[in-house]
Amino acid sequence: KHEPGALLKVLECFKNVNMTRLVSRPCQQNSWEYVFYMDFVYEGDIIKLLNKVSDKCAYLKYLGSYKGVRV
Repeated sequence: KHEPGALLKVLECFKNVNMTRLVSRPCQQNSWEYVFYMDFVYEGDIIKLLNKVSDKCAYLKYLGSYKGVRV
Protein backbone atom coordinates (compact mmCIF):
# COMPACT_ATOMS: atom_id res chain seq x y z
CA LYS A 1 0.00 0.00 0.00
CA HIS A 2 1.34 3.39 -0.96
CA GLU A 3 1.26 5.22 2.38
CA PRO A 4 3.76 6.38 5.01
CA GLY A 5 5.05 3.49 7.11
CA ALA A 6 3.85 0.78 4.71
CA LEU A 7 7.26 -0.87 4.41
CA LEU A 8 7.70 -0.81 8.19
CA LYS A 9 4.34 -2.56 8.68
CA VAL A 10 5.45 -5.37 6.36
CA LEU A 11 8.91 -5.66 7.93
CA GLU A 12 7.37 -5.97 11.41
CA CYS A 13 5.97 -9.35 10.28
CA PHE A 14 9.59 -10.52 9.94
CA LYS A 15 10.79 -9.46 13.41
CA ASN A 16 11.57 -13.10 14.37
CA VAL A 17 12.88 -14.08 10.94
CA ASN A 18 16.48 -14.08 9.72
CA MET A 19 16.26 -11.72 6.73
CA THR A 20 19.34 -12.20 4.57
CA ARG A 21 18.54 -9.81 1.72
CA LEU A 22 16.21 -6.91 0.93
CA VAL A 23 16.37 -5.28 -2.51
CA SER A 24 14.22 -2.51 -3.95
CA ARG A 25 13.62 -1.94 -7.65
CA PRO A 26 11.53 0.72 -9.40
CA CYS A 27 8.09 -0.50 -10.43
CA GLN A 28 7.84 -0.64 -14.23
CA GLN A 29 4.11 0.17 -14.29
CA ASN A 30 4.00 3.15 -11.90
CA SER A 31 6.50 5.96 -11.51
CA TRP A 32 7.81 6.58 -7.99
CA GLU A 33 6.65 3.18 -6.75
CA TYR A 34 8.97 0.32 -5.85
CA VAL A 35 8.98 -3.48 -5.77
CA PHE A 36 10.86 -5.25 -2.98
CA TYR A 37 12.55 -8.64 -3.16
CA MET A 38 13.44 -10.43 0.05
CA ASP A 39 15.41 -13.54 0.98
CA PHE A 40 15.05 -14.96 4.46
CA VAL A 41 15.62 -18.06 6.57
CA TYR A 42 12.53 -19.29 8.39
CA GLU A 43 11.79 -22.67 9.93
CA GLY A 44 8.18 -21.99 10.94
CA ASP A 45 4.91 -22.18 9.03
CA ILE A 46 5.68 -20.27 5.82
CA ILE A 47 2.03 -20.14 4.73
CA LYS A 48 1.00 -18.53 8.02
CA LEU A 49 3.80 -15.96 7.69
CA LEU A 50 2.94 -15.13 4.07
CA ASN A 51 -0.76 -14.75 4.91
CA LYS A 52 0.17 -12.29 7.65
CA VAL A 53 2.38 -10.34 5.23
CA SER A 54 -0.19 -10.35 2.40
CA ASP A 55 -2.68 -8.55 4.67
CA LYS A 56 -0.26 -5.61 4.72
CA CYS A 57 0.73 -5.56 1.02
CA ALA A 58 -0.95 -4.27 -2.10
CA TYR A 59 0.64 -7.21 -3.98
CA LEU A 60 2.60 -10.26 -2.85
CA LYS A 61 4.16 -12.91 -5.06
CA TYR A 62 5.86 -15.92 -3.50
CA LEU A 63 8.70 -17.01 -5.78
CA GLY A 64 9.47 -20.24 -3.94
CA SER A 65 11.66 -21.83 -1.32
CA TYR A 66 14.27 -24.50 -0.92
CA LYS A 67 15.64 -26.59 1.90
CA GLY A 68 18.45 -24.88 3.77
CA VAL A 69 21.73 -26.46 4.68
CA ARG A 70 22.69 -26.44 8.34
CA VAL A 71 26.30 -25.68 9.14
